[in-house]
Amino acid sequence: MTEVTGAIPFTAWEQAVFVGLFILVVMGLLWWFGKQSKDWQNFIDHIDDKWRAFNKEQRDSNLIEMKEVKNGLQKTTEILSSLVEQTNNLKKSNEDLAFEIHNGFETIKTQPIPRRRKVTSQNE
Repeated sequence: MTEVTGAIPFTAWEQAVFVGLFILVVMGLLWWFGKQSKDWQNFIDHIDDKWRAFNKEQRDSNLIEMKEVKNGLQKTTEILSSLVEQTNNLKKSNEDLAFEIHNGFETIKTQPIPRRRKVTSQNE
């Protein structure tokens, strides 16, 4: 009998105590991990809410800024269109003026050149 008792180091009730303690430790760890997980989730939710509020504020600010940019671009487009129209009008005026000048020179070329009188001095 001494051989059998030497092979089993503890009696059954002592083994039951070890198993019970192991179960308690495992249950305690599971409870602690669950508590940590819930705390972590609350922390992440809090940070996420702050991030959402920040993003909403940025989005609103960006919309206002983009409206101002859009208005500025529209004004710039209107000014550039006006300048292009003025440039086209000036170009047309220059072409008309060049045409008139050319026609004026043609008319001058077709007219006979008046002869100058020979100037003689009165002393002669």
